[in-house]
Amino acid sequence: FRLDYNGVVMMANDSTYEVFGNSIKIGHKIHISALSTEFLDSIKTRKEQLLISYGSKHYLLDVCPNRSKAYYNVYTKDVTELMEEKERVKRAESAKSDFLSTMSHEIRTPLNAIIGLNYLMLNQELSKEELTKYMLSIEFSGKQLHSLVTDILDLNRLQEGKTLIRLTVFNLHKLCRLIMKSFQQQADSKSNNISIDIDESAPVWVKGDVGKVTQILNNLINNALKFTKNGRVILKVGGIDKSNLVRFEIQDTGRGISEKNINNIFNAFVQSDDQEVNVGDPGSGLGLAISKQIAELHGGSLTVKSKLKVGTTFKLELELSESTKPKEIRPSEI
Repeated sequence: FRLDYNGVVMMANDSTYEVFGNSIKIGHKIHISALSTEFLDSIKTRKEQLLISYGSKHYLLDVCPNRSKAYYNVYTKDVTELMEEKERVKRAESAKSDFLSTMSHEIRTPLNAIIGLNYLMLNQELSKEELTKYMLSIEFSGKQLHSLVTDILDLNRLQEGKTLIRLTVFNLHKLCRLIMKSFQQQADSKSNNISIDIDESAPVWVKGDVGKVTQILNNLINNALKFTKNGRVILKVGGIDKSNLVRFEIQDTGRGISEKNINNIFNAFVQSDDQEVNVGDPGSGLGLAISKQIAELHGGSLTVKSKLKVGTTFKLELELSESTKPKEIRPSEI
Protein backbone atom coordinates (compact mmCIF):
# COMPACT_ATOMS: atom_id res chain seq x y z
CA PHE A 1 0.00 0.00 0.00
CA ARG A 2 1.03 3.66 -0.36
CA LEU A 3 0.98 6.56 2.15
CA ASP A 4 1.59 10.27 1.71
CA TYR A 5 3.85 12.20 4.11
CA ASN A 6 0.92 12.72 6.51
CA GLY A 7 0.15 9.01 6.76
CA VAL A 8 -2.95 9.18 4.55
CA VAL A 9 -3.61 6.06 2.45
CA MET A 10 -3.22 6.81 -1.26
CA MET A 11 -3.46 3.27 -2.67
CA ALA A 12 -3.89 -0.32 -1.42
CA ASN A 13 -4.23 -3.70 -3.13
CA ASP A 14 -6.58 -6.54 -2.21
CA SER A 15 -3.98 -8.33 -0.03
CA THR A 16 -3.65 -5.21 2.11
CA TYR A 17 -7.37 -5.26 2.95
CA GLU A 18 -7.20 -9.00 3.73
CA VAL A 19 -4.46 -8.33 6.27
CA PHE A 20 -5.44 -5.00 7.85
CA GLY A 21 -9.17 -4.78 7.15
CA ASN A 22 -10.76 -1.46 8.22
CA SER A 23 -7.43 -0.02 9.35
CA ILE A 24 -6.85 0.82 5.69
CA LYS A 25 -9.15 3.28 3.88
CA ILE A 26 -8.24 5.30 0.81
CA GLY A 27 -8.14 9.00 1.64
CA HIS A 28 -8.03 8.37 5.42
CA LYS A 29 -5.14 8.37 7.85
CA ILE A 30 -3.84 4.88 8.54
CA HIS A 31 -4.76 3.37 11.92
CA ILE A 32 -1.50 1.49 12.55
CA SER A 33 0.31 3.15 15.46
CA ALA A 34 3.78 2.15 14.24
CA LEU A 35 3.25 4.23 11.06
CA SER A 36 2.77 7.51 12.91
CA THR A 37 3.42 10.89 11.33
CA GLU A 38 6.46 11.31 13.59
CA PHE A 39 7.91 8.04 12.35
CA LEU A 40 7.27 8.89 8.70
CA ASP A 41 8.91 12.31 9.14
CA SER A 42 12.01 10.66 10.60
CA ILE A 43 12.67 8.40 7.57
CA LYS A 44 12.11 10.70 4.58
CA THR A 45 15.61 9.98 3.31
CA ARG A 46 16.02 6.30 4.11
CA LYS A 47 14.28 2.92 3.94
CA GLU A 48 13.15 1.48 7.29
CA GLN A 49 11.84 -1.90 8.45
CA LEU A 50 9.22 -2.36 11.17
CA LEU A 51 8.13 -5.51 12.95
CA ILE A 52 4.50 -5.22 14.05
CA SER A 53 1.86 -7.49 15.57
CA TYR A 54 -1.65 -7.27 14.20
CA GLY A 55 -4.28 -9.55 15.70
CA SER A 56 -2.61 -12.94 16.15
CA LYS A 57 -0.15 -12.39 13.30
CA HIS A 58 3.30 -10.81 12.97
CA TYR A 59 4.31 -8.72 9.96
CA LEU A 60 7.52 -7.16 8.67
CA LEU A 61 6.90 -3.79 6.99
CA ASP A 62 9.38 -2.35 4.49
CA VAL A 63 8.70 1.40 4.45
CA CYS A 64 10.31 2.96 1.37
CA PRO A 65 10.14 6.78 0.88
CA ASN A 66 9.89 8.22 -2.63
CA ARG A 67 11.40 11.69 -2.31
CA SER A 68 10.49 12.92 -5.80
CA LYS A 69 6.77 12.11 -5.53
CA ALA A 70 6.31 12.67 -1.79
CA TYR A 71 4.93 9.28 -0.76
CA TYR A 72 5.93 6.00 0.90
CA ASN A 73 5.52 2.52 -0.54
CA VAL A 74 4.91 0.00 2.25
CA TYR A 75 5.52 -3.71 1.55
CA THR A 76 4.13 -6.24 4.03
CA LYS A 77 5.47 -9.73 4.72
CA ASP A 78 3.86 -12.28 7.06
CA VAL A 79 6.58 -13.50 9.45
CA THR A 80 4.30 -15.24 11.98
CA GLU A 81 5.86 -18.68 11.50
CA LEU A 82 9.35 -17.21 11.78
CA MET A 83 8.48 -15.43 15.04
CA GLU A 84 6.81 -18.53 16.46
CA GLU A 85 9.90 -20.57 15.59
CA LYS A 86 12.07 -17.93 17.27
CA GLU A 87 9.91 -18.23 20.38
CA ARG A 88 10.17 -22.04 20.28
CA VAL A 89 13.97 -21.80 20.08
CA LYS A 90 13.95 -19.36 23.00
CA ARG A 91 11.84 -21.76 25.08
CA ALA A 92 14.13 -24.66 24.12
CA GLU A 93 17.19 -22.70 25.24
CA SER A 94 15.45 -21.87 28.52
CA ALA A 95 14.51 -25.53 29.00
CA LYS A 96 18.12 -26.55 28.30
CA SER A 97 19.36 -24.08 30.91
CA ASP A 98 16.78 -25.34 33.43
CA PHE A 99 17.78 -28.93 32.61
CA LEU A 100 21.47 -28.31 33.33
CA SER A 101 20.68 -26.42 36.52
CA THR A 102 18.31 -29.10 37.80
CA MET A 103 20.57 -32.01 36.89
CA SER A 104 23.56 -30.36 38.49
CA HIS A 105 21.66 -30.25 41.77
CA GLU A 106 19.99 -33.66 41.46
CA ILE A 107 23.23 -35.50 40.63
CA ARG A 108 25.30 -33.74 43.30
CA THR A 109 22.90 -34.64 46.11
CA PRO A 110 23.35 -38.47 46.10
CA LEU A 111 26.97 -38.14 44.94
CA ASN A 112 27.88 -35.93 47.91
CA ALA A 113 26.19 -38.42 50.24
CA ILE A 114 28.26 -41.30 48.80
CA ILE A 115 31.53 -39.34 49.04
CA GLY A 116 30.78 -38.11 52.58
CA LEU A 117 29.81 -41.52 53.92
CA ASN A 118 32.81 -43.15 52.25
CA TYR A 119 35.10 -40.58 53.94
CA LEU A 120 33.62 -41.36 57.35
CA MET A 121 34.07 -45.11 56.81
CA LEU A 122 37.73 -44.63 55.88
CA ASN A 123 38.61 -42.22 58.68
CA GLN A 124 36.66 -43.46 61.71
CA GLU A 125 36.61 -46.55 63.84
CA LEU A 126 33.10 -47.89 63.32
CA SER A 127 31.14 -50.68 64.92
CA LYS A 128 29.57 -53.34 62.74
CA GLU A 129 26.14 -51.75 63.23
CA GLU A 130 27.42 -48.29 62.21
CA LEU A 131 29.23 -49.76 59.21
CA THR A 132 26.08 -51.55 58.07
CA LYS A 133 24.06 -48.34 58.50
CA TYR A 134 26.52 -46.33 56.37
CA MET A 135 26.68 -49.00 53.68
CA LEU A 136 22.89 -49.12 53.43
CA SER A 137 22.87 -45.33 53.03
CA ILE A 138 25.49 -45.57 50.29
CA GLU A 139 23.42 -48.26 48.57
CA PHE A 140 20.33 -46.04 48.71
CA SER A 141 22.21 -43.03 47.28
CA GLY A 142 23.75 -45.22 44.58
CA LYS A 143 20.34 -46.52 43.50
CA GLN A 144 18.98 -42.96 43.52
CA LEU A 145 21.84 -41.81 41.28
CA HIS A 146 21.41 -44.82 38.96
CA SER A 147 17.68 -44.18 38.65
CA LEU A 148 18.27 -40.50 37.84
CA VAL A 149 20.86 -41.23 35.14
CA THR A 150 18.55 -43.88 33.64
CA ASP A 151 15.67 -41.37 33.53
CA ILE A 152 17.88 -38.75 31.84
CA LEU A 153 18.98 -41.25 29.17
CA ASP A 154 15.39 -42.43 28.64
CA LEU A 155 14.13 -38.87 28.25
CA ASN A 156 16.95 -37.99 25.85
CA ARG A 157 16.25 -41.06 23.67
CA LEU A 158 12.53 -40.24 23.60
CA GLN A 159 13.11 -36.61 22.61
CA GLU A 160 15.51 -37.64 19.84
CA GLY A 161 13.10 -40.27 18.53
CA LYS A 162 15.55 -43.10 19.22
CA THR A 163 13.25 -45.16 21.46
CA LEU A 164 11.81 -48.19 19.71
CA ILE A 165 8.79 -50.34 20.58
CA ARG A 166 9.75 -54.02 20.70
CA LEU A 167 6.66 -56.18 20.36
CA THR A 168 6.41 -59.52 22.14
CA VAL A 169 3.50 -61.64 23.37
CA PHE A 170 3.10 -61.66 27.15
CA ASN A 171 0.60 -62.50 29.89
CA LEU A 172 -0.91 -59.15 30.91
CA HIS A 173 -2.72 -60.49 34.00
CA LYS A 174 0.43 -62.14 35.35
CA LEU A 175 2.56 -59.05 34.65
CA CYS A 176 0.18 -56.71 36.51
CA ARG A 177 0.00 -59.02 39.53
CA LEU A 178 3.80 -59.34 39.67
CA ILE A 179 4.23 -55.56 39.49
CA MET A 180 1.77 -54.97 42.35
CA LYS A 181 3.39 -57.71 44.42
CA SER A 182 6.79 -56.04 44.01
CA PHE A 183 5.41 -52.92 45.75
CA GLN A 184 4.05 -54.74 48.81
CA GLN A 185 6.99 -53.88 51.06
CA GLN A 186 6.89 -50.22 50.03
CA ALA A 187 3.15 -50.13 50.69
CA ASP A 188 3.57 -51.73 54.13
CA SER A 189 6.22 -49.17 55.11
CA LYS A 190 3.58 -46.41 54.87
CA SER A 191 0.64 -48.50 56.10
CA ASN A 192 -0.95 -48.49 52.66
CA ASN A 193 -3.26 -51.13 51.27
CA ILE A 194 -2.59 -52.09 47.64
CA SER A 195 -4.88 -54.15 45.44
CA ILE A 196 -5.49 -55.05 41.82
CA ASP A 197 -8.79 -55.30 39.97
CA ILE A 198 -8.63 -56.97 36.56
CA ASP A 199 -11.88 -56.81 34.62
CA GLU A 200 -13.01 -60.10 33.09
CA SER A 201 -12.99 -58.43 29.68
CA ALA A 202 -9.26 -57.66 29.95
CA PRO A 203 -7.28 -59.93 27.57
CA VAL A 204 -4.85 -62.36 29.14
CA TRP A 205 -2.33 -62.62 26.33
CA VAL A 206 -1.45 -59.41 24.48
CA LYS A 207 1.15 -58.17 22.03
CA GLY A 208 3.15 -55.10 23.06
CA ASP A 209 6.41 -53.90 24.57
CA VAL A 210 6.45 -55.61 27.96
CA GLY A 211 9.42 -53.52 29.12
CA LYS A 212 7.70 -50.20 28.34
CA VAL A 213 4.41 -51.34 29.93
CA THR A 214 6.30 -52.35 33.07
CA GLN A 215 8.21 -49.05 33.16
CA ILE A 216 5.06 -46.93 32.98
CA LEU A 217 3.14 -48.95 35.58
CA ASN A 218 6.15 -48.95 37.92
CA ASN A 219 6.41 -45.15 37.63
CA LEU A 220 2.72 -44.56 38.28
CA ILE A 221 2.36 -47.02 41.18
CA ASN A 222 5.59 -45.78 42.77
CA ASN A 223 4.29 -42.20 42.57
CA ALA A 224 0.96 -43.20 44.08
CA LEU A 225 2.63 -44.91 47.04
CA LYS A 226 5.19 -42.14 47.49
CA PHE A 227 2.48 -39.55 48.10
CA THR A 228 0.02 -41.74 50.02
CA LYS A 229 0.14 -42.69 53.70
CA ASN A 230 -2.37 -44.79 55.66
CA GLY A 231 -4.43 -45.07 52.50
CA ARG A 232 -4.90 -47.30 49.50
CA VAL A 233 -3.63 -47.69 45.95
CA ILE A 234 -5.58 -49.67 43.35
CA LEU A 235 -4.53 -50.81 39.89
CA LYS A 236 -7.51 -51.40 37.62
CA VAL A 237 -7.11 -53.16 34.28
CA GLY A 238 -9.95 -52.80 31.79
CA GLY A 239 -10.95 -54.53 28.59
CA ILE A 240 -9.69 -53.92 25.11
CA ASP A 241 -11.66 -51.65 22.77
CA LYS A 242 -12.05 -51.53 18.99
CA SER A 243 -8.81 -49.53 18.69
CA ASN A 244 -6.83 -52.24 20.54
CA LEU A 245 -6.45 -49.91 23.53
CA VAL A 246 -6.22 -51.53 26.96
CA ARG A 247 -7.24 -49.23 29.80
CA PHE A 248 -5.40 -48.97 33.13
CA GLU A 249 -6.31 -46.83 36.12
CA ILE A 250 -4.02 -46.18 39.07
CA GLN A 251 -6.08 -44.70 41.92
CA ASP A 252 -4.77 -43.48 45.26
CA THR A 253 -6.14 -41.72 48.33
CA GLY A 254 -3.02 -39.62 48.80
CA ARG A 255 -2.22 -35.92 48.83
CA GLY A 256 -3.66 -35.07 45.46
CA ILE A 257 -2.64 -32.28 43.09
CA SER A 258 -4.07 -28.77 43.05
CA GLU A 259 -5.87 -27.41 40.01
CA LYS A 260 -3.14 -24.83 39.39
CA ASN A 261 -0.46 -27.53 39.11
CA ILE A 262 -2.21 -30.41 37.39
CA ASN A 263 -1.69 -29.09 33.85
CA ASN A 264 2.09 -28.99 34.31
CA ILE A 265 2.88 -32.32 35.96
CA PHE A 266 3.76 -34.04 32.67
CA ASN A 267 6.48 -31.46 31.96
CA ALA A 268 10.03 -32.60 32.69
CA PHE A 269 11.42 -31.52 36.09
CA VAL A 270 8.10 -30.07 37.27
CA GLN A 271 7.11 -30.74 40.86
CA SER A 272 4.00 -29.58 42.69
CA ASP A 273 4.47 -26.43 44.75
CA ASP A 274 1.55 -27.27 47.07
CA GLN A 275 3.66 -26.67 50.15
CA GLU A 276 1.02 -27.83 52.62
CA VAL A 277 1.13 -31.32 51.15
CA ASN A 278 4.34 -31.50 49.12
CA VAL A 279 6.80 -32.93 51.60
CA GLY A 280 9.06 -35.95 51.54
CA ASP A 281 11.09 -37.26 48.58
CA PRO A 282 9.84 -35.47 45.44
CA GLY A 283 12.10 -37.24 42.93
CA SER A 284 13.61 -35.59 39.84
CA GLY A 285 10.35 -34.78 38.07
CA LEU A 286 11.17 -36.96 35.05
CA GLY A 287 9.01 -40.05 35.65
CA LEU A 288 5.67 -38.67 34.49
CA ALA A 289 7.18 -36.89 31.47
CA ILE A 290 8.80 -40.17 30.40
CA SER A 291 5.65 -42.21 31.06
CA LYS A 292 3.47 -39.89 28.98
CA GLN A 293 5.87 -39.93 26.03
CA ILE A 294 6.18 -43.73 26.15
CA ALA A 295 2.38 -44.09 26.30
CA GLU A 296 2.02 -41.94 23.19
CA LEU A 297 4.82 -43.85 21.46
CA HIS A 298 2.88 -47.04 22.25
CA GLY A 299 -0.20 -45.64 20.51
CA GLY A 300 -1.98 -44.55 23.69
CA SER A 301 -2.25 -41.72 26.19
CA LEU A 302 -1.77 -40.80 29.84
CA THR A 303 -4.13 -38.39 31.63
CA VAL A 304 -4.79 -37.45 35.25
CA LYS A 305 -7.62 -36.33 37.52
CA SER A 306 -6.96 -35.22 41.06
CA LYS A 307 -8.31 -33.36 44.05
CA LEU A 308 -6.07 -31.86 46.69
CA LYS A 309 -5.96 -33.90 49.93
CA VAL A 310 -8.43 -36.42 48.44
CA GLY A 311 -6.49 -38.45 45.90
CA THR A 312 -5.38 -38.91 42.31
CA THR A 313 -6.33 -41.14 39.40
CA PHE A 314 -4.04 -41.68 36.43
CA LYS A 315 -5.73 -43.11 33.35
CA LEU A 316 -3.42 -44.97 31.00
CA GLU A 317 -4.36 -46.34 27.58
CA LEU A 318 -1.94 -48.50 25.60
CA GLU A 319 -2.26 -50.13 22.21
CA LEU A 320 -2.01 -53.85 23.06
CA SER A 321 -3.50 -56.22 20.51
CA GLU A 322 -5.09 -59.39 21.86
CA SER A 323 -3.06 -62.50 21.18
CA THR A 324 -2.79 -66.17 22.10
CA LYS A 325 -0.40 -68.01 24.38
CA PRO A 326 2.93 -68.56 22.59
CA LYS A 327 3.70 -72.14 21.68
CA GLU A 328 6.26 -73.68 24.02
CA ILE A 329 9.29 -75.01 22.15
CA ARG A 330 10.52 -78.32 23.47
CA PRO A 331 14.21 -79.28 23.31
CA SER A 332 13.38 -82.08 20.90
CA GLU A 333 11.89 -79.54 18.45
CA ILE A 334 15.07 -77.43 18.26
